Amino acid sequence: MRDIAKRVGCSAPAIYLHFESKDDLFLATCSRRFEEFNASVMIALAEKETIVERLEALARAYIAYGIENPSHYRVLFASGPLVPPEGEEELPGIDGFMVLIAAVEAAMGEGELRQGDPVAVAFALWSVVHGVVMLLMDKDDYPHGVPLPDVDVLIDAVVSMALKGITP
Repeated sequence: MRDIAKRVGCSAPAIYLHFESKDDLFLATCSRRFEEFNASVMIALAEKETIVERLEALARAYIAYGIENPSHYRVLFASGPLVPPEGEEELPGIDGFMVLIAAVEAAMGEGELRQGDPVAVAFALWSVVHGVVMLLMDKDDYPHGVPLPDVDVLIDAVVSMALKGITP
């Protein structure tokens, strides 16, 4: 907490006027970042006509957020599971995942996606885009000789492959 206080220009005890613990501060920070993340991907959803086009836009917006905000992304998606605040059942960020599940369900209902378990398909799609974000965030750490394609070409291939795998 002292390091945090020093970075924001206050004393450590002053932080406790706003947050009961380091965990509360972390959860509040994650909540704010999830709001930013959700807002950035929701814009992509609104701009497309078909549900599959919306899913593609969602995947691309998700990847873009991760690449453009790697430190935020790591905290939100790669630092271990969050624990809901006491007295609350939902985690920050769950709304965004529920939007993905709803889009998958709607696409299945419209015949745009093959029938299946919408939650499993949503997790599969999330796994694919999460994987490519993690790969691209660490691309500079790959050993010499490991060929990494152009970022845009890789994103196109991953998104196309993921969606073609679940369309009828």
